[in-house]
Amino acid sequence: MHTLQYTRYYLQHNYYNMSIFDTTIGLIAPHYCIGCSRPGAVFCKECAFGTTQLPSICYVCAKATKAHTPCSVHNSPRALKHVYTALSYEGVAKKLMRAYKFDCKQAASKNIAFVMDLWLPYLEQNSVLTWVPTLPKHVRQRGFDHTKMLAKDFGILRSLKPVATLDRVTSTSQVGANRAQRKAQLKNAFAIRDGAKINSKNIVLIDDVVTTGATIEACTKVLYAAGAASVSVVAFARTP
Repeated sequence: MHTLQYTRYYLQHNYYNMSIFDTTIGLIAPHYCIGCSRPGAVFCKECAFGTTQLPSICYVCAKATKAHTPCSVHNSPRALKHVYTALSYEGVAKKLMRAYKFDCKQAASKNIAFVMDLWLPYLEQNSVLTWVPTLPKHVRQRGFDHTKMLAKDFGILRSLKPVATLDRVTSTSQVGANRAQRKAQLKNAFAIRDGAKINSKNIVLIDDVVTTGATIEACTKVLYAAGAASVSVVAFARTP
């Protein structure tokens, strides 16, 4: 983390601290950092500064690339422009995301968004921030839309207001499926939301974890068909 980014972070209304609601709950059942067990946050800022950025690689095959672009094999005029993934999905990164998604630790969204902001570059002008829609049944199970919340918290750090551009129109879960299976399952899984204004815009799509890349590719196909100028992804982690 460089000085400029560190300063910008603290100018964001001390954003890393929990909300009033989380602080109140924390008095009864405080969060403990999954990295160092320090009380106060699900993942403290000291541990966040100690994470290691994932290098620029192709999101599909992990081949080294420049500027987080797909490799020559997986690139095309209608492909994702950049896929920025902050961390490798293992160790503390995996524990943090699982705590957020499956242990109902909603306060972790701010911590995850901070790590994403920490390691990922400045975004292009004329960017529209949006997110990969979560399966409705998962929203019901968890009580919140985890990618929408991440987009909101990341947007605060980047002074961008997230906009809903996509709807999920199928309900098939991709857990345990390989890339070919996921691509088949995700065919026609997304649609442009009525009223979404994305024509000639640079779309920044928030996702939690990139696994095979099939989900973000399905979203990208729909966004390009609706007139997007470019589509890039910002994700917390990529599976090894």
